[in-house]
Amino acid sequence: KLFCLRSGLDNTDVQDQPPLQPGICISARKKLVLYMKGAGQNFEQDKEFPTPEAACALVWYQSWICVGFRREYMLYSDRTGVPRDICRLDSKVTPQLSLAP
Repeated sequence: KLFCLRSGLDNTDVQDQPPLQPGICISARKKLVLYMKGAGQNFEQDKEFPTPEAACALVWYQSWICVGFRREYMLYSDRTGVPRDICRLDSKVTPQLSLAP
């Protein structure tokens, strides 16, 4: 299992949008499970999206989740779960992701 925290919560560059809620994304087997901050300090399961395989790398920035699989990178919308292909990988390379400042 792999997880990441939602970043870019200030979203000051997006006008007329409600503030983003803190969240956790967990890759478990062949799915992404999103948990959002609920009442008090609790996180509650919000959404679940199918994936082709378990993720090797995850980054969640604002409303986009970038996922590195063994053979490709994909971008998921946290609202719809619709995946977009980013690029294919040589299967000998381990996917890595990091957020640039």
